Amino acid sequence: MKNQSLLTKLIVFASIISIIPVIIVGVFSYSQSSKHIQEKVNQEKVEVIRQIQSNVEQVLVTVHHTVSNTIDSSLMEAVIRRPLLGEDFSIYRDLRQELSNIRSYYTKVDEVILLNFQEDWLVNNAGLSRLDEHPDKEVYLSYLDLEHNTMWVLLDEEQFESPLVVSDCPQTISLVKKLPPKRSSKYGLAFTNISTCSLAEMINVDELSDEVMITDEQFRILVHRDPELIGQSLVDTHYIDSLEGFTGQAGQFNVHSKNYPYAVTYQQSDFNQWYYISFNSIDILTRESKKIGLITFLMITFIVLTCSLYIWIISRKLYSPVNKLVAYLEERWPNEEKNKKKE
Repeated sequence: MKNQSLLTKLIVFASIISIIPVIIVGVFSYSQSSKHIQEKVNQEKVEVIRQIQSNVEQVLVTVHHTVSNTIDSSLMEAVIRRPLLGEDFSIYRDLRQELSNIRSYYTKVDEVILLNFQEDWLVNNAGLSRLDEHPDKEVYLSYLDLEHNTMWVLLDEEQFESPLVVSDCPQTISLVKKLPPKRSSKYGLAFTNISTCSLAEMINVDELSDEVMITDEQFRILVHRDPELIGQSLVDTHYIDSLEGFTGQAGQFNVHSKNYPYAVTYQQSDFNQWYYISFNSIDILTRESKKIGLITFLMITFIVLTCSLYIWIISRKLYSPVNKLVAYLEERWPNEEKNKKKE
C-alpha cells in the first residue's frame, strides 16, 4: 500500500476537483427545477379552483338576479295578494311564463316553487295546487324561520314527499326567498331548486384532482361527485382532521388523508361565503419533478462513472514513471531499509 499512496492521492485529488462539483451542480439543479415545477403546479391548481368557482358562481349569480327581478316585479306584487282562483287565470298564466323563463340550460334550474301561506296556494312545474292539501306544507312552512330573507340552503329529497326536482339526484341546492320582499311580515316563499348533480358536473373538470367539492361556510359539503357525502361535515368525512389549515379566504396546505399525502387548495366566495376545495395527490403533483430527479440521477451517475474511469486511467499513467523509478530504486536499496521508504 505504501507504493500506492501517491496513486491514491492522485485519484482522491482528481475526484475532488471533478466528481464532487458535478454532484453539487446536479443536486442544485434538481432542487431548483423541482421547486419551480412545484410552484407552477400549485399555481395551476389555484387557477383551476378559481375557474371552477367562476363557472359555478356565474350560474348562481344569474339565478339570483333573475329570481330577484321576478320577485320584485309588479306581476309578483299582484300575484302575492291574490288567491289565484278562476278569475285570476290571466295573471296566473303570466306568472307561469315568468317562472318558465327562469328554468333554462344556462341557469341549471330544475324547479321553481312559489308558496303563499296566507292565500293558500302553491305554484310549481306541475301547476297550481292548494297548500292545505299539499303533503309537504309543514316542511315548507318551517323555512319561514330562516335567519335571512334570502339564503342558499341544501334540501334533501327524503324530507319531502313531493319531488323537488325532476332528476334522480337525492339533494338539491335551493335559493330560498321570503315573500313579499317589500314587507316586514312574510307569508310566502320562493324556492329556486338546482340539482346538486348538475353542479357536480361543473366541478369535475380537473383530471389531476382526486377530489373537488363545494362546502358552505360551516364546511358542510354541498356539492360532490359522491352524493352520499353531501350534507356531511368536511371533518367527519376524514378528508382532514381539523379546519386549522383554512386560515384565510384562499390558500394551500398539505394533509394526510387515508394514509396518503394530499395538497389542499381552497378559495372562499365573496358572493355566498361558500368554499371551493380541491384535494390533489402530492404523488401526482410531484410526478414531473420525480422524472427530472430520475434523469438528473442517471446523468450524474453516468458522468461520475465516466470521470472515475478517466481518473483511474490518467492517474495510472501519471503514476507509471514514479512507479518504475520506485521499483528501480527498491532493487538497489539495502534490504534493511526497504520498508522505511516511500515514493
